[in-house]
Amino acid sequence: MHSLSFTDPLSSLPAKPIPLAVLLKRLKALHLELVQLPQDSVARNSLAAVTADLPANALLHHKDRGVRAYTACCLADILRLYAPDAPFTENQLALIFDCFLKQLKGLESHESPYYPQYLYLLDSLATVKTIILMTDLSNADPLILETFRLFFDIANPHTPKNVQHLMTEILQQLVDEAQAISPQITDVILSQFMRNTSPLNPSFHPAYTMAKHICSRAAERLQRNICQYFTDVLYESASPEQDDLQQLDTAHSLIIQLWKAAPPVLMNVIPLLENELVVVNPHLRTLATDTLGAMIADPATNLVHLYPQTWSAWQGRKKDKIPQVRIKWIERAKDILVHRPEVVQDLTNGIASLLADSDIKVRATACNILGSFDYEIVMERIPHQLLQILAERCKDKSAPVRENAMVSVAKLWDKAYTDILHELNAAVEKLAWLPSAIFNAIYVNDPEINAFIEYVLHERFLPSRLDEKARVERILVLMKHFGSKSTKAFISGGVSQVAETQTHLNKVAHFLANTMPDPVKTEKDLLKFAHAHDRRCYKLLRETMNAQSDYQSVRKAQKEALKRIEQASSSMAETWAPIVNRIALTTYNKSFIPILVAFTRDAKSGLDQPAHAFLKEISECQPAIYKQSITDITDLLCSEAKSEDSTTSSALTETIQSLARFARAFPQDLPRDQSLVDALLIFARTGTAPQAKHAITILTQTDEKTQLSRDLLSDIMADLTFENKYFVSQMSVLRQLVFCMPKVMQQHVDTITEYIIREILLHNKISGTSDDAEWVDDENLNKETQAKILAVQFLVNRLRARHQDFPAKELGLPVFRVLGSIIANNGEISKDKDTPSFCQSRLRLVAGGCLLKLACIAEYEDMIYPQDFNKDSCYQVRQGIVSKLIKALALDRIPPRYYTLLFLMAHEPQTELRDEVKLSLKSKAAQLRSRKLHHLELGLPRLVHLLAHHPDFSDSAQDLLEFSRYFTFYLETVANVENVSLLFHLAQRTKQVCDAIEPDNSKNIYALSDMAQVLIKSKADQMGWIMQTYPQKVKLDKDIFKTLADSTTAAEIARKSFLPPDILSSLPGTMRLESRTNKKRKISDEGSGNPIKKTRTTPRKCKTPRKQKIKEVVLPLSERRRSARVAPNVSYIQGGSDSEENEDEEISDVSE
Repeated sequence: MHSLSFTDPLSSLPAKPIPLAVLLKRLKALHLELVQLPQDSVARNSLAAVTADLPANALLHHKDRGVRAYTACCLADILRLYAPDAPFTENQLALIFDCFLKQLKGLESHESPYYPQYLYLLDSLATVKTIILMTDLSNADPLILETFRLFFDIANPHTPKNVQHLMTEILQQLVDEAQAISPQITDVILSQFMRNTSPLNPSFHPAYTMAKHICSRAAERLQRNICQYFTDVLYESASPEQDDLQQLDTAHSLIIQLWKAAPPVLMNVIPLLENELVVVNPHLRTLATDTLGAMIADPATNLVHLYPQTWSAWQGRKKDKIPQVRIKWIERAKDILVHRPEVVQDLTNGIASLLADSDIKVRATACNILGSFDYEIVMERIPHQLLQILAERCKDKSAPVRENAMVSVAKLWDKAYTDILHELNAAVEKLAWLPSAIFNAIYVNDPEINAFIEYVLHERFLPSRLDEKARVERILVLMKHFGSKSTKAFISGGVSQVAETQTHLNKVAHFLANTMPDPVKTEKDLLKFAHAHDRRCYKLLRETMNAQSDYQSVRKAQKEALKRIEQASSSMAETWAPIVNRIALTTYNKSFIPILVAFTRDAKSGLDQPAHAFLKEISECQPAIYKQSITDITDLLCSEAKSEDSTTSSALTETIQSLARFARAFPQDLPRDQSLVDALLIFARTGTAPQAKHAITILTQTDEKTQLSRDLLSDIMADLTFENKYFVSQMSVLRQLVFCMPKVMQQHVDTITEYIIREILLHNKISGTSDDAEWVDDENLNKETQAKILAVQFLVNRLRARHQDFPAKELGLPVFRVLGSIIANNGEISKDKDTPSFCQSRLRLVAGGCLLKLACIAEYEDMIYPQDFNKDSCYQVRQGIVSKLIKALALDRIPPRYYTLLFLMAHEPQTELRDEVKLSLKSKAAQLRSRKLHHLELGLPRLVHLLAHHPDFSDSAQDLLEFSRYFTFYLETVANVENVSLLFHLAQRTKQVCDAIEPDNSKNIYALSDMAQVLIKSKADQMGWIMQTYPQKVKLDKDIFKTLADSTTAAEIARKSFLPPDILSSLPGTMRLESRTNKKRKISDEGSGNPIKKTRTTPRKCKTPRKQKIKEVVLPLSERRRSARVAPNVSYIQGGSDSEENEDEEISDVSE
């Protein structure tokens, strides 16, 4: 046994105190000896004296820090040697532990001279577990609480790791051995988790780490206490009348931190959160949704697996009636989707439903969230269907939603740009198409939408930080994956850059204002700018629009102009920023032409075709820019003409076409190089049909056009046979020469005409079979079909070129018979009746298109009759015909009565096609209203007459209901509060005349007139429009209507209803009208056609529109419900393909 040899006294007498130095020396010596004594083999009786002296107040509360430090160390040693018992009374132990805590506070300073003693004391308490004696005291809670507070206060980023570990061990021992853990101790522990919530300091605070270890090791011990803590906080603070909700927010943030640190301690808290999801208080539901969402998203612990019921309850919050809860659901769904791949489908389905939510903020948040995903997550976990829904939001009625959707689409495309550029299939298929959704929104025709699309284009797709090559590359990548509509929209943005702003600002202020979201403010700011007369700014703006300015000059002028405007007025700068972006030549610029030419020669880049297409658009939209680099274009064509496979390139075709457009616009600027002529002759002789066509167009603009045409014609006539390898090219040359150079062709035109009719049109080289497809794309058309198409176009071009030289009817009748035969026989004009189905469809399309071309010429327009058109079952034929029809109407090439044909789209089976036609008609109606024209309104009587002669018409209730769809479609596109009285008047007028073509068929007109009147009344009632008697009498066209024989007949017809008695309630939208009308008068055989009572108001004078003395042209009705008959030639496409363009480009691409 070892005994303590120390015998010096430690307690001094009042009369003879021990000097401080001596006392300190004795305590050091005692401590050194006690440290050496082993715990299990010491003679405890030798410790009695020091055991009695050390707890003295004189030592425990000595004024010297050293005395107190060594006293605490000696007491720790005594407790070690007496373990597990303590040689002190309860009061003495309380004083000793109080002394310990005071000494341990010295651990805060590493520079203290007694830091080693403090560390020794801490180590002794932790390793010997002496601290457990504290839990046996009757009043232990205050000491334990003070221990927790002290240790957590001591912990800081500079505290050594060993000290942190020892303090954690001591606190862990207290938690394990304490008889009960007080709420105050629980508060102290939990408060440490809030030290790690700052995003600016991602490192863990030592106190947080200590509390984390304590909770992890003592999870079962603390579960009940923590649950009680949150129960008190949640249910005491959950009152809806509670003004200060900060405590609730803090509690839920604490739960999130606890879940990340020690999930098991929350086992009893998660049911509380689950109950919060369905409480009445919306703020509490929002907090619970946010908290559980953060916990589910934590990658360390799988709550979905551990608590499936809670996961299901959380999912249900996406249908919460409070928008803020749904918003929180979306925000947390993003993080869950990233970290929980097993629930991706559930989350994406939820996000998809919220993209169509009724609340604007919810939809906007959903759109924004999709744009914030990393590229890898989008590729792996975001389904294509969800991206399609996001794309649809680009047309949302709410500005915040569509703007967020557009920005998100642009972000996703930008993240995938590198992969799209390098043609990685996954990126191309999933994301390359997204920008089309933004540019397709232009067709909504809303100034706010258009302004934001311009912002996205200039700030997201084509940011100013890009150099010329990177900018051109991005443009080409965009165009490569555009659809036809989005291409037109993108190009139309470029067209508007200069054409609308080159006149004085005062004259265009009103026009520009109407294209902006806030017209009033815009016009005010524009006029304010004009009145400032800032000549420097004027010069800068002209520089941005100057076709001869390079890209860097445009950008420099653009920045300086905006800076000057902002210095003058920040409010005016907001107005001018989108306008300057619109007019600046940053999309079309002469600096881009050499880069584009380089891309056309680099097939490996995959951008050669869009480069050709972009050059084509520049030649059409900005020929002045094109002119600056015409030499580069001609050099490109010359080099391509020498390439063996160039004649099969569709991209090259577009470049030749672009030069052809330039040649027609600026023939004097066309290069006169013989190398260019030689290249064009190669394309004319051996190129594709479009290449040959455009090559001839260019050659006929040269000085040697006559001789070149004769040489070509001589070569062709020497070997004009179908077996010729280049027969299609020959036919294309003849088709264009007969239009451009009719005098050169005069000697051979009759011979060629006879040949193509006899050998090409009336005879098939290849017979069709029952397995033939109804339609074949341009790239797959066989030689014979191409030849037949070119033959028809040759005949029509001959009429178009010589319509003023010969009597039109004499020259045109044979051609009209051919076209009529093609349509009447469903495309079959061969004597053997063996034309392939796809060839028949192509012939019907070209025949219908040719009739519309001839309708542009006054001498031929009155030769077109209804029987010249037939119904068509082929969607592509309907689509192609109406594409040409809409373009011709847009350019006013054909009479307004052709608008009537578009309303037959009401029964079009293809919904998308029907909607596009409706959009086009609505846009045109707005334009005509701004021009004070009534073409569409005056088309109503023609529509009635057209439907009355329809072969499917009958007076049965079922058929009349089907025909009501035509009027409904008409009213949806044309009717408004300003013209509803005129429409009703026109509908009445058709009941005051008879059919001029088939008088016995007039009852059909009257029945349709009654139906139109009922539907117009119903429309006015639904919209709340007030109809007044139209002040003037409008005369109807005499070519289809004539006056009634006498007034008695007119009165009888006016009184009689020609509708079946039971049809009124079945007509769409007439139920409310019927209930109102029955209170005033009974709709019976005596009065459905009576005009409404005239009000006592002064009528507004209205100029009667001039009557069009023209024959009617009828396009067929759409595919019907019961008939084997085929559908109409109707559609709306924003521009057509090259094969659909007129030979002389009379009907050019038009973007409504």
